[in-house]
Amino acid sequence: MTQWIIPADINKYRLDDVLRELPHVDWHQHNHVQVGDIVYIYCSRPVSQIKYKMRVTAINITTEESTSDREYWANPSEFNSSLEHNRFFRMVLVDKNTTPYLKLDDLLLNGLNKTAPRGGMKAKEPLLGYIESHFISRKHSLKEIIESEVDFSKVDFERYEAAFAKFINEVISKNHY
Repeated sequence: MTQWIIPADINKYRLDDVLRELPHVDWHQHNHVQVGDIVYIYCSRPVSQIKYKMRVTAINITTEESTSDREYWANPSEFNSSLEHNRFFRMVLVDKNTTPYLKLDDLLLNGLNKTAPRGGMKAKEPLLGYIESHFISRKHSLKEIIESEVDFSKVDFERYEAAFAKFINEVISKNHY
């Protein structure tokens, strides 16, 4: 599985609305994405921040097979020119960044080279670790992480309840939940 960062010009394409109103988004396929890859979407100015974590669910989708999103484009001629590409990949939303982190300045301090993403790029360490640390889902992942790491049948809850509560509070405070 590869992890990518791709830019989205929110002045041309209303990505927030697409993700709120459609079950998926079809994107121009320029890179060698594969089903299962993770895509972090960097939203352009004035946001200048990675806002979305997506999962690739299909590749090599033709224009005819793609979902029409014409109404989300600011300029209809840009929508029409996007259809000429005729190769798309489909993504579903995994998580949305609602923190004040992952802004361009943060990304530059944590491994992004020199400027905002201008095209699709593979996310590499240390930048990838920094990005992932802000996408631990605040809804379910903490519970899933604990359940995958702890055999509850062997835990004496009465004996360890206070220590466990302290540990959970420390994890939550360190991860900005």
